[in-house]
Amino acid sequence: MIIFSKETLREALNGLRVLKLSKQHIPFLRQVLVFGYEELIEFAGTDLDQYLRYEGVGTSTAALRILVPYDLLHDVAKKADADTDIQIQGGDAPLIRYHASGVALDESFNPVALAEFPAVPISDGDPIALPVGVLAAMNEALGSASTDPTRHILNSVYLDAHAVVATDGRQLYRRNSLELAVPKGAVFPASPVPGILPHDEVAHLWLWHRDERPFAQITVGRWRWITKLVDGNFPNYQHVIPKLENYGGLVRISEPDAMRLQSVLPKLPGYKDKDSKVVLSVTDKGAVIRTAANLPKVHVALDRSEVVSTPFGEVAFNSRYLLSALQRGMRELRTRDHVSPLMMTDANRIHLWMPLRDAVTAPEPAASPEAAPSPSDSSGESPVPVVPSEPAAQVSAVSETNVSENQPINTTTIMVAPSTTQPVSETREGGSKPVVSAPRVALPETPVSAVDAVQAKLGKVRDLLRDLGNEIGGLQGLLRESTRQYKALERDHESLKKNIRALREVPV
Repeated sequence: MIIFSKETLREALNGLRVLKLSKQHIPFLRQVLVFGYEELIEFAGTDLDQYLRYEGVGTSTAALRILVPYDLLHDVAKKADADTDIQIQGGDAPLIRYHASGVALDESFNPVALAEFPAVPISDGDPIALPVGVLAAMNEALGSASTDPTRHILNSVYLDAHAVVATDGRQLYRRNSLELAVPKGAVFPASPVPGILPHDEVAHLWLWHRDERPFAQITVGRWRWITKLVDGNFPNYQHVIPKLENYGGLVRISEPDAMRLQSVLPKLPGYKDKDSKVVLSVTDKGAVIRTAANLPKVHVALDRSEVVSTPFGEVAFNSRYLLSALQRGMRELRTRDHVSPLMMTDANRIHLWMPLRDAVTAPEPAASPEAAPSPSDSSGESPVPVVPSEPAAQVSAVSETNVSENQPINTTTIMVAPSTTQPVSETREGGSKPVVSAPRVALPETPVSAVDAVQAKLGKVRDLLRDLGNEIGGLQGLLRESTRQYKALERDHESLKKNIRALREVPV
């Protein structure tokens, strides 16, 4: 029998919950391995890619290993009295015994065979000490990692001897000034586990290979985390980070302004849009953040912040990146121009991101007999390729150094599939009309028989049907164009209503 307190169970489940055991589809992954030996109690869970184990205080009358459903333990932790002991009894009829509202309760469960639970990898090699702050940096870096599950390298947090780094191609986080005895960089898959591990204690790291797969283990306090590493080379992030001496613009955001921005930014019109665009204006009189030109006008003056230097006027960027940096405690905003990355810095951390740049439409190519240009969509999602207004200057700084996710920053390039309908010609007024092939004229010919006359008439009928099909195809194209324009108008209308509602909630 294993005996432990409710507090021990709650602390163990508070960490194991990040593995989302209750949502796993395989039955044995929805179990928690409970191990008791004398005065040692362990709770372990896995999702096959990582293992998490908690060592708590308790007693065991005999060595016992048993799989208990996570949902059952979660219900017991909610119902049990605060000062009660929880008992797990093994055997052919396992059960959990506890007290709820002073009443003793026994809950039985169907055990899963221990052989089905995957074996935990055993660490190899010497431990590497991780000073205080490394796990906190790994948790912070997770917010800048890619969320695309197909990009395994960027969907990760990188740890080497000097820094903790993460990027998604549009933003990058780095915590440097580390002196770790890591022989080679380790690429940790994106995981919320570092967020539940203690950040105020020295941790220990093991790195090893098993069956040609890299593994890592981190132990800190009562927790042990074992995870598979991403097998690949992280991009060379050092070439992405610009030199601070090249940035003449510096705004030191005061603590009152930082707290106000964290409250106001999520309420600004357009914050829930894809780009969350805002514009920073820096002058000798101070710094102001305002909404984009196509949104209701809202200005947030940073009147308590210090403008150290002002090398330029305005720059547009994604407000979510600024909010994330403020929540991490960074207070120095550095700018250079409207095409260079913005940076939030402190003594050991940098969070940089690309600005948002307006794009223009490239000139339409001349029409050719093989293909004709498709009509533009009034919703703004034009099928014509969109290129930056300054091609030489608007190349992403992240993509230049192989850190990009191979996607341009704030520009859209759409590949147009070959048209399966008849070509469409443009009118002077910008509209479109179907191109109808000219009727075929039969050569003057004297029918030699009634069969030839019938065949000639059938040929004319086929020509007429072909022309009719061309006209119907053109009408279908016009109908689809009208439908797109109507849907675009509906989207603009809904967006306007949301922005008006958001504007009403912004404190003046």
